[in-house]
Amino acid sequence: MWMKPAKDATIVMGRLNVVAGTPTFKSATFAALGKGFIARDMGFANTAGPSKLHSTFEQSFFYRCRFDAFQDTLYEHSNRQFYRECNIYGTIDFIFGNAAVVLQNCNILPNVPMLAHDELKNKGFPIGLLPENVLDYSLNQTSGEFSVNLGDSCKTTLPPDNYLATYSKKITGNLVEGRIAELDGIRVRAFFQWWSISGIRLSGENLVFEVGMVSAKYPSKNFNETPACEGHRSSS
Repeated sequence: MWMKPAKDATIVMGRLNVVAGTPTFKSATFAALGKGFIARDMGFANTAGPSKLHSTFEQSFFYRCRFDAFQDTLYEHSNRQFYRECNIYGTIDFIFGNAAVVLQNCNILPNVPMLAHDELKNKGFPIGLLPENVLDYSLNQTSGEFSVNLGDSCKTTLPPDNYLATYSKKITGNLVEGRIAELDGIRVRAFFQWWSISGIRLSGENLVFEVGMVSAKYPSKNFNETPACEGHRSSS
């Protein structure tokens, strides 16, 4: 039996996840194996993704517990399990498994998935580096590799000099704290030529845009709003 003061006061946390190479079956923050397990007023959280609690206990009982993750929050693997007055949070497919389960007076609370613009903010960048019409994205939280899908390429103007910029329908690169490297899919027209932006980094209150060996610095505050695509061009 595990018994603590409150589900929000004592939380077991972990970061194992599939993206980092750990299979879902082995990525649980807490695994309960055996018979007759009881947890009361406990919290379980996985901050990196799937999955949080993995239970194969026969006749396991969770009372006033809290489970937080993204995908695959609660892995009810097998046997008979009972949950009462628990809070279960996740984004997609966050309750799954083959167990015979009763969820009594529980709150199942879907979280809003993080947007690509939120990922930029988390790394210190303004959201205006991406247009508003992002369909979906993927980000490897370990390596920083990302891919953004716009659905179609578009053009807009970038402040403060109103340079014409084009975004390919797919933008890729590597996102880490304060730096976007190996960027592919964003071009800017300046001095009668098209330039591919290969990297963006933070420098105090400014953004430094890298174009090969050349760089240009602009205030970050100029990119606080997401630009709207002014029109579509042929896919690139």
